[in-house]
Amino acid sequence: MKRAVYSTLLIAFLSAGCEQPHMDMGMPQKPKPHPQLAKLEPLVGNWVGTAEMVEPSPAEMKAMMEKMMAKMPKDQMMPEIATSFIGGETYEWDLNGIYLKGTGWHQLPSGEHAHFVQYVTWDPRSKKYHAWYFSDMGEAGEGWWSTEDGGKSFVVKAKSRGPEGSMHGKGKFHFVDDDTLEWTWSEHRGGQKMKMKGTTRRQKK
Repeated sequence: MKRAVYSTLLIAFLSAGCEQPHMDMGMPQKPKPHPQLAKLEPLVGNWVGTAEMVEPSPAEMKAMMEKMMAKMPKDQMMPEIATSFIGGETYEWDLNGIYLKGTGWHQLPSGEHAHFVQYVTWDPRSKKYHAWYFSDMGEAGEGWWSTEDGGKSFVVKAKSRGPEGSMHGKGKFHFVDDDTLEWTWSEHRGGQKMKMKGTTRRQKK
C-alpha cells in the first residue's frame, strides 16, 4: 500500500516538473556597441610612425650580435644592427561596431615586415578593454587596455606565445594631439628584456 502511494506521488511530482511552462527567450538580437567604445573612436584611421630601441642599447645589441656570430661560420658577415624601425596601422570598426579592428605592419631588425591584426572591445565585467593579437610571425596574444588622463592615454598589458616562446609586456600610448600618438613598450621574452619608444602620426588623405 505504501509503495503504491509513493509511486503515485513520484509520478505526480515528475509530471508536474515536465509540465513547467516553457520560458520564451525570444529571438536573439545583436547587442549594441557599449558607450565606452566611443573612447576608441579617435584611433580610427590610418597611422604611420617610427620606433627607437631604448633597451638593449646599441652597444649591448652589438655585443649580443658578436656573441651570436662567434658560433656562426667564419666567412659569414655580421648584419647591420638596426636601432630604429618603421611601421603602420589602420583602425576601423568591425562586427557591428562591437570591435575595433587594427591591421598593420612593423619592420623587423632584418628589414622584413611583420603583419598583424588585433581586435579590441569593452568588457563590462572587468571594466577594461579586452584585446586579441595575431601576427604572421606565428604569434598569438591577449591583453587589456585601461584609460588614463580622461581617455587621452591608454595603458596596455599583454601576453603572447609564439615560436620564440612566451612574452609578457606593458606599454602606454598617449594622444599628444588629435593626429599624434607617443608611446612606450617594454617586454620580457625568453629571459631577455626589450624596451622601445616611438611616435605615430595620422596619415591624412
